[in-house]
Amino acid sequence: MRLNGIRKAILSIAALTTVSAALAQSGTISTSSPGFLQLVDGGWTYRVDNTFASAARTGTGGGLANYVRGTSPDHLFQHWWWYRGAFVGGSADTREFALSNLVAAQSSAGAVPGQYAFGTLTYNEPVAGVANALQFRITYAFDGIVGAPGTGTFQSLGVAILSARWRITNTSDRDIEVNFFNYLDLDVVGPSSTGGGNDMARLEFFTPGNPVGGWIKIWDGPANATPPNAAPGLEGWNYIASGANLVGWQVAAWTTTRLGLTDAVITNLPNTAATFGAADFTGAYQWRVVLRPGESAEGFVNLGVNVPEPASMVALGAGLAGLLGLRRRRAR
Repeated sequence: MRLNGIRKAILSIAALTTVSAALAQSGTISTSSPGFLQLVDGGWTYRVDNTFASAARTGTGGGLANYVRGTSPDHLFQHWWWYRGAFVGGSADTREFALSNLVAAQSSAGAVPGQYAFGTLTYNEPVAGVANALQFRITYAFDGIVGAPGTGTFQSLGVAILSARWRITNTSDRDIEVNFFNYLDLDVVGPSSTGGGNDMARLEFFTPGNPVGGWIKIWDGPANATPPNAAPGLEGWNYIASGANLVGWQVAAWTTTRLGLTDAVITNLPNTAATFGAADFTGAYQWRVVLRPGESAEGFVNLGVNVPEPASMVALGAGLAGLLGLRRRRAR
């Protein structure tokens, strides 16, 4: 995308976020194991459960999630983070682990205009048995809310854009290679029992190194819909990833994607999209970075519901919060 297109999109988003500032906002975090984080803004709720617990580290239940407006069907089943570390020239993890060792949590109701409900979770995780070798900080926020429920159908629910900004810091005294994964299990119009079992998806682009590196569009079928010929109103979700250090993506059934991250062997995403017919969308992104002691890397994923205008979503992904200039830096 050309730079002037991004600038125009940022200007268009300014009006959207001004509307959001006037709406009710709240952020809540529970630090009683297994824990949860919940954000509410403009009638939308994002909640992620099992945010920490030893069982979630090697199990399949980390980050069970909800993304819903009012009493409409829940559009999300799971959204979480896995990692794998290796000391350069030394020992290494032999599988992926879910973030689970929570050491700090902060939430805000976003009481002033332009400051939105957010929650930050901080984890200290081991690498190859060495405790507290890496620190992961994930900040969740609603970056944009607009629109009224309308008739109650998925297409008229309005717009909600959730950002999850991550920062990884090497807190050890040795160089570490980190592989970091974001996993998404989406119910586009709700669970299969509510008619949401025909999710379809296509990769719009995958361009590592650019501010916005990955873009997957997801919508509800019918099952015989052929990308890219689905009606625009059905293209209800955008799954956006930052491009710095991005190395992989995958769209496949959960038995491939999630179980690949939770089994006992090393997994790297193969940059493929499987045809999975009548099923809920599951997919993931992967980043890889080598960090020196004290050094950090940053990135983000954005989840946008019912956002048909691509430039706006990409501009938000590129970063109204200063993420257009993603960079590695040493922790202060």
